[in-house]
Amino acid sequence: MRAHRVEEGLLGSQPDQEDIYFQSLKEIRTGYFVEYMPPRPHFQYATLQVVITRDSIEEKKVCEIMEAELAIWLRRYRVPVMVSAFDNAGELVNLESIQGCNFLIGYQDESENKVREWRVIKNEELPKYALNEAYLKKVYLDIPHKTDSQLQSSMKQQGTNVQRGLWIIIFWVSVIPAAFAITAWRSEKRAPSLPL
Repeated sequence: MRAHRVEEGLLGSQPDQEDIYFQSLKEIRTGYFVEYMPPRPHFQYATLQVVITRDSIEEKKVCEIMEAELAIWLRRYRVPVMVSAFDNAGELVNLESIQGCNFLIGYQDESENKVREWRVIKNEELPKYALNEAYLKKVYLDIPHKTDSQLQSSMKQQGTNVQRGLWIIIFWVSVIPAAFAITAWRSEKRAPSLPL
């Protein structure tokens, strides 16, 4: 309970904080793999995609896998998470006939109780701590991330590299052949002409 009180000061979004973007994590399981994506800027939950690699699987088993994975990822990272499942063709697995919803959402509430819901939850129902940069950096200490300014700098550097590459291509495609042509022309001009 004491740790929760410390985190209460971190709840909520800070207006002057810079957006951060975390890398996703992929893990292979028997018969499926998962991809965990920490919250994007201004989102209050992470997403977890369960991708079934078998040709066929019962919907009930898919639900069990989603619930087990939710528990694993909530233990690893204390951030609300929305779980969805996809088949090996990339289509969303329809679980509405069993669960009434295709999505499973889980989080820990203020009393440290784990909440698991087979429904779409309104933002107002979710804890706000996933909006706080300092909290996310602490929770996702093991996941590389970049800030807005780092991404912009990286894009600017990539743009500079592309521009350099284009200049090199232009040099090889036009300047070098032109130099050969000029050299050949000068050689012909200097060569004595033979009488006919």
